[in-house]
Amino acid sequence: MADKRRRLLAPWFIRAAPIGLALLVAVHFGITLAYLTPITPLKLRVIEPVKGYMEPFFTQRWTLFAPTVLAQSRWLLVSCRTEDGQRGRQEHGYVDITQPLRELKRSYRLTPADRLDRAQMAGLSMLQAPDDEAVRRLLAKPDDTAAYRDAVANVERERNKRRENGTRLLARVASAACTRLYPGEKVVEVGVRVATRKAPPFSRRMEPEEAGETSYADLPWQPFEVTETL
Repeated sequence: MADKRRRLLAPWFIRAAPIGLALLVAVHFGITLAYLTPITPLKLRVIEPVKGYMEPFFTQRWTLFAPTVLAQSRWLLVSCRTEDGQRGRQEHGYVDITQPLRELKRSYRLTPADRLDRAQMAGLSMLQAPDDEAVRRLLAKPDDTAAYRDAVANVERERNKRRENGTRLLARVASAACTRLYPGEKVVEVGVRVATRKAPPFSRRMEPEEAGETSYADLPWQPFEVTETL
């Protein structure tokens, strides 16, 4: 009897499985399309469940083709505050944690340094990402309507959430770096300094990259978080 039941179910499963898989794919791409479309009154009504499905595993942006290439380099420096019962609290100097990874990428074709560098730059991108074209157009044409106010409020929420996620990611990256830099000490706070170097102008194009103007921006100190060592 059991064998007969299995024989009856097998053809049904073979026919139903592709249909079910196709439906799942269609639903996924439909939600992804809703997630990536510009802000509209309709999108505001469904954005929360859509974000609940997409974030954090399917988060993406359609900015694959940059209209303006940024002629600058960015990297991270980390400072660690440690404490113990004898010396009290100490603040260590800033250490570059990005350039060593890029040196490894230049020296070896296969290296995890690329992934580690991406984690750092992902935090910077979330922290400093500009508004997309749809948002810029929205804010450029103010309108005294409830739909417009809802759209602006949603934009501001997205900005704040993006900054919070970027700050948290950079704090975790810094925490992992401090754990590696000072393995025998108790780290209590981490500081991140963002370095930005603009490429020399075209008139000085033969000069090395180091000749460009370099600026620094310090982020607020963050509590140390226990993470896997980078």
